[in-house]
Amino acid sequence: MLKPIRTEEPATTPVSLDELKAQLRVQSNDENVVLQSYLDAATGWLDGYAGVLGRCLISQGWSLSFPAFDVCLRLPFPDVSEVTISYVDLAGSAQTVDENDYQLLEDAAGAFVTFVAGFAVPSTFMRPDAVTVTIVAGYGDGAGDVPAPLRSAILLYAAHLYRNREAVSADTLTAIPLGVDALIQPFRRMGV
Repeated sequence: MLKPIRTEEPATTPVSLDELKAQLRVQSNDENVVLQSYLDAATGWLDGYAGVLGRCLISQGWSLSFPAFDVCLRLPFPDVSEVTISYVDLAGSAQTVDENDYQLLEDAAGAFVTFVAGFAVPSTFMRPDAVTVTIVAGYGDGAGDVPAPLRSAILLYAAHLYRNREAVSADTLTAIPLGVDALIQPFRRMGV
């Protein structure tokens, strides 16, 4: 599989700027730009393909490319709600696999697509992106769909970044608050 590409941004964020300001007890709007940047950083640290959780928080679209069909196509995220599979045939034309020819399943290692019995695997053009799986992954469309511990972890980490925004030396290094690790641990995807 080639590196996944995000095709659709989340419609909202798991935590709002107002929630972060309440967490920090900041009442003025003077620091809104800085606070939003820390909120974005904290969310990005957890969310998506590069996030430490290995999962999407708010529903978002991703495109995954494979060199060929296989018995199962392993997806990089759990919590997948939509799947479309297309491929490039031998003539170089784009084709779509009928949705009745595959199933979306999830096991201990995460989500995957498997093909139904009797599915005639089509021949594909030889290229690294011959088969494309387009997915929507995430807990849901709204901030309220994201588990409360993850929302709390974002608030704690963004607040930590705000309070420790100056350059630090080795003797004044401030680590990520222990509570953040404890909050996100049950949601981390680990290899089985």
